[in-house]
Amino acid sequence: MKNQIPTGPGLYKIKCLVNQKYYCGEAENLLGRLGAHLYRLRNKNHDYSELQKDWEAYGPDAFIFEVVLHGPKYAKRADRCKIEAQLMYEQPDFCYNFSSTRKNVGTIINKFESHIVPFGFGLYKITCSANQKHYYGESDNLLYRLGTHFSALNKGKSEINEMQKDWSVYGSSAFIFEIISHGSKYEDKAYRIQVQYQLINQEPGLCYNSVGNIEKIYVAGTQILKRERATQKQLKASDIQFPVVINDISYVSLNQIEKDFALSRKTIKKRLLAQNKETNLVWTEKRALLPHRGSEQSNKIINPKIQIYGNAYASVIEASKALKLSRTTIYNKLNDLKNKDFVYLDNKPERKFYTFTIDGIFYSSIKEVVDHFKLNPATIYRRCQSDRPLFKNWICHKPDKLQNF
Repeated sequence: MKNQIPTGPGLYKIKCLVNQKYYCGEAENLLGRLGAHLYRLRNKNHDYSELQKDWEAYGPDAFIFEVVLHGPKYAKRADRCKIEAQLMYEQPDFCYNFSSTRKNVGTIINKFESHIVPFGFGLYKITCSANQKHYYGESDNLLYRLGTHFSALNKGKSEINEMQKDWSVYGSSAFIFEIISHGSKYEDKAYRIQVQYQLINQEPGLCYNSVGNIEKIYVAGTQILKRERATQKQLKASDIQFPVVINDISYVSLNQIEKDFALSRKTIKKRLLAQNKETNLVWTEKRALLPHRGSEQSNKIINPKIQIYGNAYASVIEASKALKLSRTTIYNKLNDLKNKDFVYLDNKPERKFYTFTIDGIFYSSIKEVVDHFKLNPATIYRRCQSDRPLFKNWICHKPDKLQNF
């Protein structure tokens, strides 16, 4: 039996058939919202504890999910909330929404054209009424899955490109969301996929899913995964033909390249494959070489800043990667005038300090402010940037504005 599912904005109810209690709500995306309710009830963490208790006591077969009102005229949330309040007061003693306090909200709506929505395990169909094309899918949470389809299509982000194009051309009103079959017999995912494949192959020419067969199907989502896996497979080291020559130096393994260039293996593979396995790859134009200690390479570093053990490096970070030393260790040795193995090639960069004026008193460094107010530096900087009147006299002066003092 097929069930056409209302989509878009509207109002809904979750009813317990055993005690006739109900929960009502509003949503911009009915399917997604009902799916979220089902997910929380299944995982025993629903916000409404009484509804959760009854779900656990009576089981999912005792509940129905019902769309009460739906359509474009319920696009405004304020209008939906008014009707939601009216629904709550139809039978306040049987409404899960209520806490201990209640207030009268006015006229009660007595008649609604409702749609009972199947939930749980099963298969669904999305049809474009303009061209009769359709998409088949399976899920263990039908409401939530259809909701994600609707949301993605509405935002123009659906992975099913052809269906997304038709949605953009014909609009949401041209699409019908249906639940084809549902129930406990569809709990097995393998069985659901088997039925899905059979449905796809019934009318392959009118199906948004890619055409395949029962043994080997290529549905849209699977194609995307296969493309990603194919891209990852291209990065295998076995696809690189060694030896390779980089900057006139021959390498027979990724380990050698990794040591000399201080690059990740993934980056090295990408660069090698991007060059179509050319025999002479010049990387110094893209990134400075990072020779490891004891390397015999003689290539010059672009804009070298420091020299360690006779080798030039463009920055402390690059030296840290190449030498396997922490940046703190390198900085300490660079600042040690007695250590001739670690030297700045240019003049040591001049360190600039922030100054402060707080309540009319000048402080020449952050340390003075910390010592005086017993605050951590982050708090001090935050107060200086604050717009609150309490801290209007907390001023931080940047180094390039020191000429005022």
